[in-house]
Amino acid sequence: MVKPTSQWWKSVVPLKEVFKCGVNYKLQDVSRKSSRISEYLSENGWRLRKILRGATAMHTELRMRIRDLKNLVSNINVESRPDEICIDANLATSFLGGFKPLDLDDLRTQLHQAVDFITDYYKHVDSHPVLAQVEPGYLRRILPPTPPGPAAAFDSVLHELRRGVLPGMTHWASPSFFAYFPATNSAASLAGDLVASALNPVAFTWLASPAATELEALVLDWLAHLLRLPQRFHHGGAGRGGGVLLATTSEAMLCTLVAARDAALRRAGGGAGVAALPRLVAYGSDQTHSTFVKACRIAGFDPALVRCVATRPESEFALEPARLREAMEADAAAGLVPAYVCVTVGTTSSTAVDPVGPIAEVASLFGAWVHVDAAYAGSACICPEFRATWTAWSGRTR
Repeated sequence: MVKPTSQWWKSVVPLKEVFKCGVNYKLQDVSRKSSRISEYLSENGWRLRKILRGATAMHTELRMRIRDLKNLVSNINVESRPDEICIDANLATSFLGGFKPLDLDDLRTQLHQAVDFITDYYKHVDSHPVLAQVEPGYLRRILPPTPPGPAAAFDSVLHELRRGVLPGMTHWASPSFFAYFPATNSAASLAGDLVASALNPVAFTWLASPAATELEALVLDWLAHLLRLPQRFHHGGAGRGGGVLLATTSEAMLCTLVAARDAALRRAGGGAGVAALPRLVAYGSDQTHSTFVKACRIAGFDPALVRCVATRPESEFALEPARLREAMEADAAAGLVPAYVCVTVGTTSSTAVDPVGPIAEVASLFGAWVHVDAAYAGSACICPEFRATWTAWSGRTR
């Protein structure tokens, strides 16, 4: 058994020494101040009680730190006395003493190994079955049920990746993959992900990462420019608009629903605004992405007031403005509040393109928020010949 040399232990040892030595010093100090210790204690008992309470608190804090270490590393043996804490020698050597999370030599070696793995994968991706040939639960029969103790070598991790993970992949990068949507990738994007992971900014505020925050706003302004969106959709424009990057489609849909909900409640005004929440109605089509209905529930819309307007083959499964208006008029007549319309440019189920401009015209009659889900085909509007899809609604939506 040996005492560890990690930073954890360095933070514990001073506290342990304070506990061992501090009380002795204080008690010696007390005894020096009076030849008759009983007399001194009767006059200054509160001082000793304070000393002992402090010692008890230090002892408690020490044991809490040790307990945290024990929870983190299962084979730390904590004995009853705080000055007799030991860690298994093998653990100290293999985990605490030898663990170097960012050793530069290891970094260079492992990155080369990763690049070799990636290039080999893309070189032979067409040799894999496009659809994984495995049954549910297969991976538990291959990988251990508990995490490894000492860190595994990186090449052994790559071996497990080839043995266990690749057979369970549906290979979106395969030239024979034709489902869902294209899995576009490039050498530049792969390298960019690597650099971003290395820089690792936690960009939750401008101060936390000025460059990441400003780069996000700038790049999204570039996108708005390519799409020829009105200036109010730019960070640098006259309005209060501007894009943000979100993690998922669900998150983006939810943000727009919350904004539409709050705008509708503000229009209702004061306490009446909150009372209007159960009467808010959201509209999409039966081809709208499933995240629409899920986000409506999270945003507090009554599921019974989420309208999925039926589409027809005759309209190529697009949401028809006349049918939408009919539904909105019926709801308004019933005392409900049309608040949100989801328009899709390229539905994921049938690639339908909803007529954005005419739908925005209908929504404006009821003061409803219009969200355009670019989905499959929104990026096509970068091309001038398709840009009319955007320009038709530029003056009619929030």
